[in-house]
Amino acid sequence: MIKNLGSKIKTKRKELGLSISALSQLSGVSPGMISQIEHDLTIPSVYVFDKIISALDGNYMHFFEDVPSQSQVFIMRGSTHRAALGTGNRYALLNPASNRKLEMYHVIFKKEDLEARRFMLSHEGAECGYVLSGKLMVSIQNDTYELLPGDSIYINSLVEHYCYNQHDQDCVCIWAQTVPPYM
Repeated sequence: MIKNLGSKIKTKRKELGLSISALSQLSGVSPGMISQIEHDLTIPSVYVFDKIISALDGNYMHFFEDVPSQSQVFIMRGSTHRAALGTGNRYALLNPASNRKLEMYHVIFKKEDLEARRFMLSHEGAECGYVLSGKLMVSIQNDTYELLPGDSIYINSLVEHYCYNQHDQDCVCIWAQTVPPYM
């Protein structure tokens, strides 16, 4: 995370003689959002950050100059992994939620009723999964593959796909996916 990002944006805006309203018009970001960012009440998404910096002068390096190189290494202790629930499965994000190009998860796929099977997904990027235990079914377009412990899979995420467990034993995986640049 960039230290003092809000104050750096505010300083650069004032150096250019721009009001929050003027920056809003140039960037397409609401004045309220810019104010929240400048007061460090919120951290902008990469998309919003890009819009603001492009409107200021396009010089991203100004915001990273005092970021020490060791800050590119992040260690997350087991107790700090954020849990994400949904679809009946359990996901734990294994890397920091900010400044990421890759998301890595510890996933527990619970047994899923095939009648309640959800829709196929497709999105920008790529995914790779590794089965630690149990069995995982992966449907890709019209084909279905069964993955066993030790198996891994790579998926072009633009292709419709869906992962599920149809067995009584939980399926435990390590899963990684690239993060779309607009997130």
